[in-house]
Amino acid sequence: MARNAITVCAAVVLSCCACLVVSRLTQPAASGGGVAVVDLDEVSRRLGRYNEMQNSLQAKAEETKQKLAAIEQSTIKQLQEARSSLGDTPDPEQAKKFQKLQQTASIQLNQIKQRAEQEVSSHRQQLVQEFREQARPIVARIAKEHGFSTVMTRNDSLLFSYENTVDITEEVTKAMAGMAPAAVAAKPDAAPQGKSTVQQVSHETR
Repeated sequence: MARNAITVCAAVVLSCCACLVVSRLTQPAASGGGVAVVDLDEVSRRLGRYNEMQNSLQAKAEETKQKLAAIEQSTIKQLQEARSSLGDTPDPEQAKKFQKLQQTASIQLNQIKQRAEQEVSSHRQQLVQEFREQARPIVARIAKEHGFSTVMTRNDSLLFSYENTVDITEEVTKAMAGMAPAAVAAKPDAAPQGKSTVQQVSHETR
């Protein structure tokens, strides 16, 4: 179960951007306003952050898997020792106690696996939240320079209408690529928890 959950988490992080449906995008008015679109998936790929996040998550998943394997082996050994201490023919009371011990061990293992899954999921959220927070001020600045008051993330499967003239992905990518590596990799001081991959940027720039 833990392995499947870890695999799901690794797959989710490969899609580095959460999405928002936009049915129609229009040119911004000269006086300001309108909606711009940024594809944070594409930004992360072009900057190499896509692979960095994937590698970090896979390393975390592997570390967690090894810890779980060690705990499972230790639990099995303890149960085997407990069973051996009962001899070949344990009495009904001893058998009942051993059965209860097995059930307790099984419950505890499941709880440990759930915590491990949550740990991997939290790591994924941290990675994508950091990238989103790094992109946010740059996205807002570029959007404001073009007169946009709102920015939304793009999703090809949900975006019904798309205008190249309102897409600021290229400019955001170039701006982030021009940042010093230390600045790009810096962790936000107080980043709020995200729900999934690089999520929606809905930022009022005015």
